Amino acid sequence: MIVNKINRPLLVISVLFTICLLNHANAETGLIKGVVMLDNGEPMPGGIISFFKKDKGPPPALDKYWRIPDFQAALSLGGDFSAALPEGEYYIEALMRVSSVYSSPPADGDSYYSSTDDHGRPKAYSVKAGETVDLGIIVGTSRLIRMDSKQITGVKGIITDDQGNLLKGLIVLADDRNKGTAYMSDVTGSDGSFTVRVFSGGEYVISVIDAFSEVNIPFAVQGYEENVISISSEDLMDGVIIMKSK
Repeated sequence: MIVNKINRPLLVISVLFTICLLNHANAETGLIKGVVMLDNGEPMPGGIISFFKKDKGPPPALDKYWRIPDFQAALSLGGDFSAALPEGEYYIEALMRVSSVYSSPPADGDSYYSSTDDHGRPKAYSVKAGETVDLGIIVGTSRLIRMDSKQITGVKGIITDDQGNLLKGLIVLADDRNKGTAYMSDVTGSDGSFTVRVFSGGEYVISVIDAFSEVNIPFAVQGYEENVISISSEDLMDGVIIMKSK
């Protein structure tokens, strides 16, 4: 299985993938494999499995924020995966979308799995160079119902063009300037509104992409130099206006 590393430079965030690893362990990578099944007894066919390095950011928390993964790979039609990753500890998520939009957080009705322990707490798996970790069968929900937390940290606002028209089909990304962890919003609808939720307060570099093509969109965050926004912990900053450039 080919594993894709998510490329997100500090100032120009991108979720375009670059092929970097193959499905065999070597002196620098370890192999992690398993089968993703659903609670209805069927496999998760053709979904995406994501890996989040523990030492690079917080564990996934769908109710509070959507962290951009460090690596992704495709599941087989039988829900199987086998991926070579750099040595480290990883949180895991798997997703099969009902929506046709690829680059966006999971939505209601999607099939979804997140690695947790017996108490429902995030669980990281250790990958060691030259070794194989077999997770066996892991089970996710066949139909996700999102329950967003009311206590979140982030920024919300609207995206317009230079004529003031509200823009849909876009995603806002926020990259922590100090920690390098990136987060993404849901796709903007016809009202042009977005909310990008993050793990904690800090300085975030804002970027905008097209949800369908994943192409970076030229823009400016009104009132903020270099498109950097300071976000306070447990505060949802409202009223931010992002204007698409010509």
